[in-house]
Amino acid sequence: MSSFIDVGYSVIPGNFFAVYPEGRGKWVDVTGTTGNLTIGNSYVRRTPWFTQSDINLVQNYKISETKVISFSATIPNALNQHSITAYNEQIDSQQFASYLLPGQVPFYVGGQAYSAYEHPYPWKTMVNDPAFTNTANGIIPDSKYGQPYLYQLSRNIRLRVGFTF
Repeated sequence: MSSFIDVGYSVIPGNFFAVYPEGRGKWVDVTGTTGNLTIGNSYVRRTPWFTQSDINLVQNYKISETKVISFSATIPNALNQHSITAYNEQIDSQQFASYLLPGQVPFYVGGQAYSAYEHPYPWKTMVNDPAFTNTANGIIPDSKYGQPYLYQLSRNIRLRVGFTF
């Protein structure tokens, strides 16, 4: 899992200018509200183990020398396990266009923006500083950040009848 935030611009809804401020594979815990966010140290965070037991049953019956009728049942996730497969990784809100402005310039300024974005900047302090965001109170956090949003598919059964001639 990797925490990301929009830098330089934002488009609603989405994450078109996503940057991994701590690098890919690093997660940060974010608490608080707009203008008062607390961001912890980065660490490696993984989704829970994904295990699944599938069952496939097939029975063939020979009717004649060249004809066979077959019945099969396929049961993916037979034990109906419910692992989380993805968490929301976007720190800033997808519903409000809030983003970081390193160098206090949006991306479309050109060379000045490129230079500011390509050099280290203290993003953890910038999220609360209106001078380095496009909003009056700092970054608007996403209330879904860190919450699960994709799960393992539930158990289902597929039945098949086949006739070979």
